[in-house]
Amino acid sequence: MGLAQTSPPDCPTTPLVAGETATGALATTDCRLREMISGNTNASFAKRYRLEVDSQSVFSVTIGSPDFPATVSLFSGTAQRAHVTAQQGSTARFTINLPPGSYTLYVFSTRADATGSFEWKADRQEVRPCPFSTLEATGTAEGAFTESGCRWLDLNPFSVSTAFVRFFQLETPTRGVLQVTADTAIANFSTVLSTTGGNAFRGLKQMTVSLLPGTNLISFASAAAGSFTIRTALQELRTCPQAQGKLGEETTG
Repeated sequence: MGLAQTSPPDCPTTPLVAGETATGALATTDCRLREMISGNTNASFAKRYRLEVDSQSVFSVTIGSPDFPATVSLFSGTAQRAHVTAQQGSTARFTINLPPGSYTLYVFSTRADATGSFEWKADRQEVRPCPFSTLEATGTAEGAFTESGCRWLDLNPFSVSTAFVRFFQLETPTRGVLQVTADTAIANFSTVLSTTGGNAFRGLKQMTVSLLPGTNLISFASAAAGSFTIRTALQELRTCPQAQGKLGEETTG
């Protein structure tokens, strides 16, 4: 459930420029987070910022403080879209796809009375293209996840998933059983097959599914970069003869 935001006159909002490093400090004279967000009970001192986005983009927001565990939260209207906490003396980051609009960010601490300096930055990137390749119903195809390749968040507004993804289109000319096998050393490799009828089938490095004639979309995803080989085989359906039996008689099979 979203939380209504208020703007008390003593809780200023500072414009944030994408790509520039912002430095600040939490002090005992600052507003507390609960004074900025209606219904919030967090008593941490906080700073509020405004980010204006004029075209759909991907933002990587990094936060860190030498003095306290620092958290940055991003809101779209009353909905919290992303947040991350950096342990004291380290940095942390989230990456998110943002449509055009005005966004509010809060910097605060997991410790209620924490004070001290912090540094953070919002880097802007273009949304990456996510091309489709062709996969034969029976055949082999090579693929790879690269550090500059398509991610789930490039496809979905407000997504924070940085997992890499590759898409393949596959035509099934006849009804049959499709076997999909991925040869790869990549861990946490996943496969999703979506049919034109709206059905979705999920698997890991292997999948066997019965399909009707039509166009299918297969996506392969992983959090790590690396190469893979996809092998597909469309097989005919097996016949399943019915056994004959009579009521009251024993049947073996």
